[in-house]
Amino acid sequence: MTKTSPRTGLWLPLLSPFLVAVAALGQSSGSQIGREVAIPTHLQDGDEFNIPLGQGFSLALHAPSAPVKSGSEVRLRVTVTNTSDHDILFVRSPGIVPDEEMNYQIEIRDTHGQEPPITPFFRELKARNYGWGSYLSYTLEPGKSFEDDLVITRLYTLKPGEYAIRVARGIRPIWQNLKQDTVKSNTTTLTVTK
Repeated sequence: MTKTSPRTGLWLPLLSPFLVAVAALGQSSGSQIGREVAIPTHLQDGDEFNIPLGQGFSLALHAPSAPVKSGSEVRLRVTVTNTSDHDILFVRSPGIVPDEEMNYQIEIRDTHGQEPPITPFFRELKARNYGWGSYLSYTLEPGKSFEDDLVITRLYTLKPGEYAIRVARGIRPIWQNLKQDTVKSNTTTLTVTK
């Protein structure tokens, strides 16, 4: 059992002003932590999720420049750009290796117009209505962009051939089935070899 001296409780009141001063000095003038900030009118009362998107943001889908080998991982990069004159609040996955595939609707077809078979991983997610993971709010300022890497082979089994791919997303994850406008990307072609 640890015994404490009755004097231990005296240090806290003496150190409190010092700790407050250090915290205040450590806060940069550009920081918004602990400061009251005005919320733009279009973001008040949860309206950030009810903004009609129209041309509010754009999606540019980038496929690998060279054919990929069957069985290898296929990553497509999506650039999301705010084309509006106001901030847009997106919901994104946190972490070093986020699962952004779940925030997009991925349309993929072979040369016969058929969707490739889905992976067991994706089948399981669909069975659970893929409501999983952690999400954070991310503010995208006018004219700014962010990029997402989508690992297509986590969701689909790609055999040799050519595939036309297009993605769509809203500001919230697609799997939440919320009534929201979505924006579609360009269509790109992916070639898979033996």
